[in-house]
Amino acid sequence: MQILHSALVFVAFLSMTAALSMMPANSAQAHSPLKSSTPASGATVQSAPETLQILFENPVIFTSVEVSKEDADIAVEFERSSNAATEHSVPLPSLSEGKYTVSWSALSPEDGHVMQDTFSFTVAAD
Repeated sequence: MQILHSALVFVAFLSMTAALSMMPANSAQAHSPLKSSTPASGATVQSAPETLQILFENPVIFTSVEVSKEDADIAVEFERSSNAATEHSVPLPSLSEGKYTVSWSALSPEDGHVMQDTFSFTVAAD
């Protein structure tokens, strides 16, 4: 009887180990990644965009966005979202030529996990 009990415990342990090994190693993988942006990450645009469009795989609460050029912050009109959505739009001021970096953060409405990342784009000379 003891051998049967030990075998059942061992099988249960192996089943749990197998199930856990199939779970994502990084909890961020379970959250909504950035699907796309306009301007796109790494893009060079011929004219300065009037808005920044950010699209996520799943709805998120967009909590912050910062735009900078050569480490100088660019003032953007941004109000923290209170509703989860997949698409977020931020009006941009008039941008001159140069390389811009966008830093953003968003909150998963499912578990409160904060996601953040950066990307850049370049406005070419006309």
